[in-house]
Amino acid sequence: MAKMLDLNALDQPILEIALRDAERTIFRLTTPTVSLVEKFTSAKDELSEVAKSKNVEKIKKLYELTAELISCNADYMSVSPEELRDKYRVTFGDLIIIFSAYLDFIKEISSAKN
Repeated sequence: MAKMLDLNALDQPILEIALRDAERTIFRLTTPTVSLVEKFTSAKDELSEVAKSKNVEKIKKLYELTAELISCNADYMSVSPEELRDKYRVTFGDLIIIFSAYLDFIKEISSAKN
């Protein structure tokens, strides 16, 4: 009996993010690891607090987490927090938007599995 694994039938969820550099680089985010989801969900609860306090250390941590999220992509491209801020011109407001989109992405993945 012959078996076949058709990779074309697998539909891996992707969230595309176009950044603000001159090339308008697109990162195709893929399914996150469980530990990354845990980090993300605990950090999202702090976003409004960080926005109000403008605590520099907490904002740095959010850039680090966002860089980790964006580095989990289908093209194996990595990005540092400094690149996000300087090269790709991602602002704190952008971080909030990225977090919101990523949360929706995670919810869609979770819903599809159930």
